[in-house]
Amino acid sequence: MPEEWRRIFKNKGDVQSCSNYRGIKLMSHTMKLWERVVEARLRKVVEICEQQYGFMPRKSTTDAIFALRILMEKYGDGQRELHCVFVDLEKAYDRVPREELWYCMRKSGVAEKYVRVVQDMYERSRTVVRSAVGQTEEFKVEVGLHQGSALSPFLFAIVMDQLSEEVRQESPWTMMFADDIVICSESREQVEENLERWRFALERRGMKVSRSKTEYMCVNEREGSGTVRLQGEEVKKVQEFKYLGSTVQSNGECGKEVKKRVQAGWNGWRNVSGVLCDRKISARIKGKVYRTVVRPAMLYGLETVSLRKRQESELEVAELKMLRFSLGVTRLDRIRNEYIRGTAHVGRLGDKVREARLRWFGHVQRRERILETDITFLVIFASVFSLSCYFAYNLKGRQLLHTTYKMFMTAAGVEVFSLLFFCIYWGLYARDGVGNGCLKILGKLLFSVSFLVFLLMLILLGKGFTVTRARISHSGSIKLSIYMTIYTITYIILFIYEAEFFDPGEVLYAYDSPAGYGLMSLQLLAYVWFCYAVLVSLKHYPEKQPFYIPFFAAYTLWFFAVPVMALIANFGISRWAREKIVNGIQLGIHLYAHTVFLIITRPSAANKNFPYHVRTSQIGILLSSPKEMGAESFPHHAYGNSSFLGDSQPNFTELFSIQSVSVKNINDAMGFKGQEMAMNTEQKIITTSSPVDFSTTFSPAVTPATSALSPPPRLSSHFTEYFSMQGRTVSQA
Repeated sequence: MPEEWRRIFKNKGDVQSCSNYRGIKLMSHTMKLWERVVEARLRKVVEICEQQYGFMPRKSTTDAIFALRILMEKYGDGQRELHCVFVDLEKAYDRVPREELWYCMRKSGVAEKYVRVVQDMYERSRTVVRSAVGQTEEFKVEVGLHQGSALSPFLFAIVMDQLSEEVRQESPWTMMFADDIVICSESREQVEENLERWRFALERRGMKVSRSKTEYMCVNEREGSGTVRLQGEEVKKVQEFKYLGSTVQSNGECGKEVKKRVQAGWNGWRNVSGVLCDRKISARIKGKVYRTVVRPAMLYGLETVSLRKRQESELEVAELKMLRFSLGVTRLDRIRNEYIRGTAHVGRLGDKVREARLRWFGHVQRRERILETDITFLVIFASVFSLSCYFAYNLKGRQLLHTTYKMFMTAAGVEVFSLLFFCIYWGLYARDGVGNGCLKILGKLLFSVSFLVFLLMLILLGKGFTVTRARISHSGSIKLSIYMTIYTITYIILFIYEAEFFDPGEVLYAYDSPAGYGLMSLQLLAYVWFCYAVLVSLKHYPEKQPFYIPFFAAYTLWFFAVPVMALIANFGISRWAREKIVNGIQLGIHLYAHTVFLIITRPSAANKNFPYHVRTSQIGILLSSPKEMGAESFPHHAYGNSSFLGDSQPNFTELFSIQSVSVKNINDAMGFKGQEMAMNTEQKIITTSSPVDFSTTFSPAVTPATSALSPPPRLSSHFTEYFSMQGRTVSQA
């Protein structure tokens, strides 16, 4: 590296104070280009923890301010104490030992060649001290990072990441912006313990906590909360703190922050008042200068604040005063505010605050991918629901729309409304920073209802309901009712836990709670019940294997997906990443369940696994042909003479809708001896008033002797064809 790149210079500050002499690299632009190249290479291989907000891609001071304000707001709503210690490091950049820097770089996975490149930058760095009698001799700077260097912020982030690796495990509620550290905890003792851990970790690496600049603040403080001590020395306790340029108050208010923004706006206006008050400059140019210099100072950090109307008016009044001064207009001129804004081409400050909040909301959601995920799944679930409605229309026309399919449609429709309410909630949240909590609760409630309806449908299908002729017994209905009631109560407990007891410093993650573990246990219990029901149904209805085998395999994956996902999230995913990952996975699991059911129940002749039998509300003789009736569109299932009835006796009186045939032939074929028959001659509908004995049904030539010796034959598709004979009329009866 050229020698002229190595010199460093003193920055601002009192020349008589040795503490103000720091190495500042500002003069060599060629050196800055070289540092940018090295930094880009290092960022490709080094991963910094999410708690570090300083000089990281797609992060800014607003992220850290927003995180702190949200944490304080949640604890304020819950009337719970939150203890925060704002730690400042004493000359953080100047105290980093060079050997520690090389060690942290290697530990972070930086290739040795880049370590040598950075070492070459820092070796033989020299500086001089300028005095009244001249300059001193050059001397080496052998400790610390170079102030003003383009590479120094990222190198410092690497050091802090390695330094805090062990501390972060014990103190997860920590936010860092370069050398500004915020430690939060629910108890004073815990935050004091975490502060001591940080002090030990910092001093072990050659750095030092600034006692004078470290301050302590308590949110929702109760009597007797006490103070925090650091090595026996009491940390200064404050009611407000200026964190990264934004004032946060212990009571959660933002009145002082608004006043600071107004003051910052006036300071910016005074700095450019020579331009803004010059009558020779047009109003349009003044408006551009105002929007470039003054307004950003007034809007800084306000996207993270929920402003009241009074506070918003306070900002707008200050802005209009500045604009009136700039344009030379007074109140006596009686010129409307809209005209002044239009002349300077400056919009209302309140609108700009809302725009900034929307922009910030988009930034947060782009990082979390929650809103985009919800919108995407909303469109997909709406498509699934629409397709199920189309299938239901076809099924209803063929007497195949059964209760379980209606339950599936209900679950899909409720899921659509749940996602819709979630999307509306996030949209309202973007507008005012608060949102409508009722919409969020309603979305969660509908999401739970959709899950419960779908789970109940699976258990009923496993027991053979609407797939076989089995009926659910009274005791079985009671068991299902008790189980679903317990499941519902567990969900209610979960909602109460999230609202009252959930740790607001963590992601609102459903399964990381006692109620969440209860939900996982209930789902595993439901799977055991589901397995037993399917196996018993297959035992007594083996002809249903084409449906039950893929059905059981597909939903075995579904039953285990949620508990496995919860375990992985609890122990394998960082807390900051849970919501954005689990949200997408959970919606994907629900989509998988609905899509599989839609596929295996599709009303198509190619679907050999179609589970439903023809609705048996009556045995009818219809005038339409088999093709018009849709008989070719659905497979026909054969049922054996099974004694398994799912806790009750079967009802074979209502089996198939059939075509116009001779009543005499029906009597001859089915053996209706001594049974009453009724015929409606206009609609040609024949119903039976007593059960049909299918043990003597399948052949007119069967005698009592042969039927007693041979087992009853299975019902097959020939049965339907037999009752679809053409060319016979009712008059033949």
